[in-house]
Amino acid sequence: MHSQVLPALASGVQSALRRRFRHVGCAPGCGKVRQRQVPDAPLGQVTSLHFTVTRGAEALGAMTGGALAAIAGIRAPMLLGAVPIAVVTVLLCWRHRKPAGSAATEG
Repeated sequence: MHSQVLPALASGVQSALRRRFRHVGCAPGCGKVRQRQVPDAPLGQVTSLHFTVTRGAEALGAMTGGALAAIAGIRAPMLLGAVPIAVVTVLLCWRHRKPAGSAATEG
């Protein structure tokens, strides 16, 4: 079950982040990735979970952001939303960094 949930959650998070930055719909190819990683039998369930997570995250974020803006002002949800984006950026950069000795030397 865990191997089926992770691709759906990953593509749901990716899709939600893209929507956050005004991209409409799923990222090009995220459906292809899901179809390749998930066996045919549970593919419908995984796709359904993907859309449930995506739509649920949007609704939860809107409610949370609205409540936070009402309490602490409009800048608070923007700053709070920037934190996970910054963390993911740092983690991705760290994961895809090149080892110090692998840089090509010009000469």
